[in-house]
Amino acid sequence: ETSNRVEGAAAPTAEEKKKSWFWTPEVPSLPNETISLFENYSKIPPEQLTSHVEEIREKAWQVYQYPCIGSYRFLDFSIYLNPRYSDVLKIMNRDKEARCLDLGCCFGQDVRRLVYDGVQSERIVAADLEQTFINLGYELFKDKDRLKTTFLVGSIFNDEFLSEYQNYFDVIHVASFIHLFNYEQQVQVVKKLDQLLSKRPGSLIIGRQVATESPGEYNRTSDHTGATMYRHNP
Repeated sequence: ETSNRVEGAAAPTAEEKKKSWFWTPEVPSLPNETISLFENYSKIPPEQLTSHVEEIREKAWQVYQYPCIGSYRFLDFSIYLNPRYSDVLKIMNRDKEARCLDLGCCFGQDVRRLVYDGVQSERIVAADLEQTFINLGYELFKDKDRLKTTFLVGSIFNDEFLSEYQNYFDVIHVASFIHLFNYEQQVQVVKKLDQLLSKRPGSLIIGRQVATESPGEYNRTSDHTGATMYRHNP
């Protein structure tokens, strides 16, 4: 992957970035599980879902042009697709004291998946850098009046951020997040995750990240800063 960054050039606008490889013009065909969640949890009829999702995606795109937003990957509910998801539900449903962290939560879509599958929302903490994404999550899922999850805004590289949650979480979900950073920053993130994870047997960290057959630092094409992101091989 290479960057189109030109030294001294103006950063492309959100509209210009709609020409990028990670912009999908139309909502893709959604699996029945996704349609059912929006219909049963958010009370959004299937015939209204496409326009509703498009509206939220457009608002989010104006904030930051993440590939997962441009390509509608947030509709995957990645925690549900994780092969350890059944273990997550066992941990959270077996022990009413168990707590879960969704780090880099974006709209909090995976929080809603957990709640839809029976996890009490007040036992979930979710964190993101952008308050606007959290607000759009309430709008996307229409649950501002009933979701009791604690949402936090801050940077994982701030030593004070999440400091009150040392060894607190039995499950940490971190998807499409660690790969945003260079190697040294990734080491910092993993150390922070270790501090946040409960020491109780069976505690679990799961997620998904982009990988490559040729590991190394790659230019981050979703912005114009020249920052790099380290990609590991599988």
